[in-house]
Amino acid sequence: MGDDLSMFLAVGALLHQLQTFNKPPSTRRIRTLIILGILIPVSIYHCWADEIYVHQITFASMVLLCGRKIRQLVRERIPNAKQKSTLLSLANGGLGKAEILIPTCWWHILTGIGAYVGMAVVEYLVTIEDGKTDKIEEGFVWPVNAVLRNLDAASSGKKTR
Repeated sequence: MGDDLSMFLAVGALLHQLQTFNKPPSTRRIRTLIILGILIPVSIYHCWADEIYVHQITFASMVLLCGRKIRQLVRERIPNAKQKSTLLSLANGGLGKAEILIPTCWWHILTGIGAYVGMAVVEYLVTIEDGKTDKIEEGFVWPVNAVLRNLDAASSGKKTR
């Protein structure tokens, strides 16, 4: 049950970052309260009733909301069509791993990878506004660092290593 909750909270943190990015403080507070107002009761219910369906539906809904917002940010913030396609492929791969509902340890492994990829893509998308993407890939591991290195090289005209 703890592993279910950890993935639930990871996606909740990602959703929070996406929903509060570039918003005024009052909107951030309201959206934070809404997300917590959903996550906390569903988590308590999941632990108390040992029931998985509400948890899975909430988890899938959060992943879909994250995917929708990530796609919107990619369309708005990435001007180059090839870079846009590459980043969307990375995001779709991460979200696809998070959506696989295999009842084995593979679900947790793939969901963990998906959460990591999603967090890396969001970090990249919210950082590019500040112009801080130079060498951002050094903070990530494969496959994210390779994709971000290629994006950075393509935008600056450098060759990838």
